[in-house]
Amino acid sequence: MVKKERIKITLALLVLGMFTVFCANFGGTETAANPITAMLSEFSGRVQVMKATKGVFEAASTDFLLEVNDQVLTGEDGRARIDISDGTIIRLSPLSNFVLTSIEDSGQGTITRLKLNIGRLWIILKGGVVEVDTPSGLASVRGSYLHVWVDPLTGETNITCLEGICTLGNDQGTLSLVAGQTAHIRGKGKAPEAGKMDHQDVNEWLEANPEATLVVVPLTQTVAANQGQPTPVSKTNTPTPTNTIGPSPTTGPTNTPTNTVEAVDCGPPDGWVLHTIRLGETLETLSLLYRVSEEELRIANCRGEMDFVVAGEQFYVPNVATSTPTKTPTPTPLATKTPKPTSGTGSGTDYPTEMSGPVGPDNQIISTTADCGNPYKIKVVDQNGLADVKMIYTFDGSLPMRDTAISAGKYKLLPLISDDVYGVSGYIIDTTGEPTPVGIRFRFVAKDTLGNVTYYPANDAYDLTDKVNCSDNTPAAFSNESGPDGATITDIYACKQTFQVDVVDPDGISWVKLVYSTDGSVPAYGTHSYYLMSNAGGDTYKVVEVVDTTGAGTTVKYVYAVMDSKGNLAHFPATGAFSYSDTIMCGPTSWTTGIGPTGSIDLASNCANSFQIDVSDANGIAEVKVYYTIQDAGLLPDKTSYFAVPLHVGDSIVGTYLLDTAIDINVDGYLAGSTVSWEFRALDTRGIWTMMDSGSFVDNVPCVP
Repeated sequence: MVKKERIKITLALLVLGMFTVFCANFGGTETAANPITAMLSEFSGRVQVMKATKGVFEAASTDFLLEVNDQVLTGEDGRARIDISDGTIIRLSPLSNFVLTSIEDSGQGTITRLKLNIGRLWIILKGGVVEVDTPSGLASVRGSYLHVWVDPLTGETNITCLEGICTLGNDQGTLSLVAGQTAHIRGKGKAPEAGKMDHQDVNEWLEANPEATLVVVPLTQTVAANQGQPTPVSKTNTPTPTNTIGPSPTTGPTNTPTNTVEAVDCGPPDGWVLHTIRLGETLETLSLLYRVSEEELRIANCRGEMDFVVAGEQFYVPNVATSTPTKTPTPTPLATKTPKPTSGTGSGTDYPTEMSGPVGPDNQIISTTADCGNPYKIKVVDQNGLADVKMIYTFDGSLPMRDTAISAGKYKLLPLISDDVYGVSGYIIDTTGEPTPVGIRFRFVAKDTLGNVTYYPANDAYDLTDKVNCSDNTPAAFSNESGPDGATITDIYACKQTFQVDVVDPDGISWVKLVYSTDGSVPAYGTHSYYLMSNAGGDTYKVVEVVDTTGAGTTVKYVYAVMDSKGNLAHFPATGAFSYSDTIMCGPTSWTTGIGPTGSIDLASNCANSFQIDVSDANGIAEVKVYYTIQDAGLLPDKTSYFAVPLHVGDSIVGTYLLDTAIDINVDGYLAGSTVSWEFRALDTRGIWTMMDSGSFVDNVPCVP
């Protein structure tokens, strides 16, 4: 991958920000139909966010909920982490900007779409798909880890694929990558080109993402993933004729993509075996230990010019006695498994999975909720490499089996917590809704990189009895609600209301929203409109808003909704709703009939005209303008411009806007007899424009101010 030095691009970001603000102001209306969320969970340095509904960048705050068309912008020292509610993590590097273009649940996982305008982002995928649109191509990842970088000067797009299946493509072709590979597009109209990650790429992952330390180990299992496979080459999207002998059932070119590949002359010689890299080992020490050259090791492991190894990875070495004698370890108890035959890769021995030292409850009775959480840990060693380690369980007395437990959701993935030990502390097996007492059977299961599955115990399970219906979801508790419940709004100054409530949830709070309806129905998140509430300190969440109504006499019903960090949704009140009556139709900009010139202007003394209109909006009025278009009586193109109309009397919510001026058609050479069309427009403090009264006149003089 071509490396470029980081440069200051503040000006570029400002220009980009102005452009994206414009796009956001004229985008579609936000909806609340999808419960999948994206939240700014942490940041450092200068980070700004922009709500599409506001159209201005503001200083970021933690727990800021990103919704469709919202943006994040980082300064020279800014970094940000965004958490998707399905567990996916997105990290943004300094001098970067992206837009959340869509996020939805496809039924088979979350589909998140981003537009990376500039800079770098890192994706740690926990399910579904993430697509990143860039100025020169579209990058996507299914499975795991993707880094996308857009060069601010050239518009080049670069990606590194740390794990999973990644793609980079445009209308010139598409590349599919696996772990340890890279791709870049040198600019618009250029086809993507493939490459391999180097030491700098790996270090960038480790520096930007603490979570990557667990995945850098499988990175060089790229050796297994790429074994005997060619370097990926772009598949063009241009139809090419199919070479056939004799008549073809179809005529014309087919859409079969070309796929020219280069042979890879690498891979382990017969008899070589997998070695687990220990902390401190290097290519040099391995070369001395196994009495082969560093180049032979690189070729055997398809490393190209890469000269690094990572502790914990699987690395092919000769199956010979090492130069330095090592102490023979004491054998550990093995769980029974049926080895799965290797598929002729020449990898040598299929090593058994060794499992020992289990930790967890056995013959324990849970009689209080305080006993629900328990540790589940086990030591697992396999020289073939481990794909995953899980604790699996059943409620029906049957022996837990891996595939059945995964399909039923009755398992806990155990992360690596120390040398060869996988586990969690205080994990709660959720028995909500099960008839008590619940008889729980659990055991551990490991799957290695060759597909072998090993259980511990091999043919039995541990027993646990739950008498209290343990739950891993603590319900949210609401208190101290204050709002316009029972009120009647009779004037515009009472339209803007303060809604406030205290919320406590030990599971963590993703967001709190005010959900409202104006059609008489009880509001519910996912069905009705809402406002995001901000944390006002402690457990208090607050929002000050004007609820738009459809007509005088409308009853507004509202509830509070909270989403916890586990994705659980709760409403307050749980049934029914708070309500108030709006007798004046709060919300939309309203106005009285505007005054402006009509007919024709035949005397210079009549050129100066009054443009006047009375405007009211409970959200506040940012500005009022008179937009006008001159249609020349000759051949000049139409000219459109505007005057800002100053506030004459009143305040920022209600006022009379008055301007005495003449529209000058002579300034650009427009002829007498030109037609001038004019229109009032008002902008409220939310960034919403309203078009009001309009008219036109013919200027026969022509007028000058």
